[in-house]
Amino acid sequence: MPDSYTEVQKKLTKESIFIALIKLLEKHQFNEVTITQITNLAGVSRMAFYRNYNVKEDIITTYLDELFNEFMNEIKNSRASEKYDVALLYFSYFKERKDFIEVLIKSGLIYIFYDRLSCYLFNFLESIGGNNLPYNNYLTRYASGGLYSILIEWINNDTKESVEEMAKLIAEINI
Repeated sequence: MPDSYTEVQKKLTKESIFIALIKLLEKHQFNEVTITQITNLAGVSRMAFYRNYNVKEDIITTYLDELFNEFMNEIKNSRASEKYDVALLYFSYFKERKDFIEVLIKSGLIYIFYDRLSCYLFNFLESIGGNNLPYNNYLTRYASGGLYSILIEWINNDTKESVEEMAKLIAEINI
């Protein structure tokens, strides 16, 4: 069944707001960007903003949730079972979104990426039976911290190493 007009309109509004924020972050610091600037550039009302978000950070959180949902679906559809295969998907997926990650780093919003990664990794481990491990919340933070830090370092180094090299590195690390 096709999306209703309201759902399509809401999706377009969110997309416009996200694109506007990213464009503004290319020229301004996050704390300098106002909701008025975002809505003016997006061509939507402030009311439309507040129907979808509470604060500016919610724009990034919502987009990251969409990315991580898509990424988790890719993992499930690939039936990747080895650490190398999952790491290969991880680095391939986020290399394609390198520009966005760089904007998060530059604007000081990369912590939101880490928070969402931790949440999705915890849920992923639960879905494959990893919730029976002692101290699962600590293991999740440990693993997500490593994946996050290595991804950021790789992107900061202009992704010089191949996706395969990065996946091999993760597969060899005991996380």
